[in-house]
Formats: sequence, C-alpha cells, structure tokens
Amino acid sequence: MTIIKPMKDGPLVAQGIPNLKDPVGADVKPEKPAFGLCRFGQSKNKPFCDGSHTAAGFSSDNGDAKLRNTPIQYTGQVEGKSVTVSYTPVLCGHIAECQRLHKQVFDPSQKPWVQHENGNLEGILSVINA
Repeated sequence: MTIIKPMKDGPLVAQGIPNLKDPVGADVKPEKPAFGLCRFGQSKNKPFCDGSHTAAGFSSDNGDAKLRNTPIQYTGQVEGKSVTVSYTPVLCGHIAECQRLHKQVFDPSQKPWVQHENGNLEGILSVINA
C-alpha cells in the first residue's frame, strides 16, 4: 500500500511508491522502505529530500495549506476527446516529469499551465503512466 504523509515544515514521507523517477526520468529504487520526498523544490537529490528546506526556512503552514491539499483540475479537448488533468499540489514532487514527457501540454510559463489543445492523448497518457 502506498502511503504519503506531509511532515510539518519538511518533506513528504513516503513508502510503497510503485514507480518512482528522478528528474531525467530514470527509475529510482529507494534504499529504505520509507523515505522523504522533496516538496520544497530545491533538493539537490530530487526526488528525495536533502534537508535544504531547513536552511531556507521552508514553512508548510504558510496559509495556503487548504489550496495545496485540494486537487486542481484542468479540462479540455484532445484529439476530439474530453480530457481532465487533475493533480494535488502538496503531492507533486515538482521534478518536472510532466514537462519532460509532454512539454507541449505542461508549460508553467503559460496560464493556465496545462494546455490540452497543444498535445495528444499518447503524450498525456505517458505522463499519467510515469
């Protein structure tokens, strides 16, 4: 069973993650059954926590916890089909796997950052299956 627990002012403690990737898409096999995943975004050892959040003063309780724990959905048309992309910010490792796999759809320089109409079903499914 997969368990992901946010730690106060720290990483997401995870165990039982079936398919973990590094920032370039290579499979990662954690050395321990439970491990910390970076949610601060500045770890030099992504997707794992390296403690950099401590020196930077990262706060997990900065007033937007409700937003970060609420799934966000983007719905659009792709190849004539209605597609909804949903993610929960607090669970995202911010390692840009979605951008690496299908940058035409997932582009944080755009508003909204999910641009369904620029992609294809195969690319979106590759992100879901990553």
